[in-house]
Amino acid sequence: MNDSPEIRTFSDLLRVLRSRPEWLEELRSVILTADLLELPRKFEEFLRHRYPELERRVGAQEVRLSRIERDVEQLKKDVEQLKKDVEQLKRDVAMLKGDNFERKVREKAPSYFGRVLLRCRVIPAEDLAELVDEAFEVGRITEEERLEVLRLDVLVRGKLKESKKEACLAAEVSLTVDVEDVKRAARRAEVLRRIMECPVLPVVIGERITERALQESRALEVIAV
Repeated sequence: MNDSPEIRTFSDLLRVLRSRPEWLEELRSVILTADLLELPRKFEEFLRHRYPELERRVGAQEVRLSRIERDVEQLKKDVEQLKKDVEQLKRDVAMLKGDNFERKVREKAPSYFGRVLLRCRVIPAEDLAELVDEAFEVGRITEEERLEVLRLDVLVRGKLKESKKEACLAAEVSLTVDVEDVKRAARRAEVLRRIMECPVLPVVIGERITERALQESRALEVIAV
């Protein structure tokens, strides 16, 4: 009697291989090449000998990456600080240019106010302060108006070219004259009219004047030089 199991289908083959492990090993040796059969053992050996080294290298790379990320964050902070420093520098330069322009207007007042006044002369800040404080002490102006006028950029006196009458010009000086400069000039000139013995005309002086400021100067009757 034949003890060999009868194999008719693929299912029969699988069943027999499960029941006969030795057949399965022999079948593997027939189907697979020697290199393929060695793969599991080689992989185990690779993991045993090389994995610690790989793990160490990966760890080192992670440390480097972390260091790079910190450097990038620091660089971002440095760039932000640099932007702030540049903005502050721009403001400082603009302020210095503005101060220098105001000083230039004071020193060369006749050249800036000459088309309006003859015999133009600057009233020193100390003389203006004395007039303003006297007016405040007798109640002709308020404390707020006093401080407002003391912040005036330039006050000049002379004779109007057309009428030859004595007059003062209350000037706001700015590299770029805007609407606020015009309003300040008008406001401060109005207070000075209650202090000075002669008419006071508001003036704005700048290297350029915005379109809106020009319109406002016409509306408030402020002279744009």
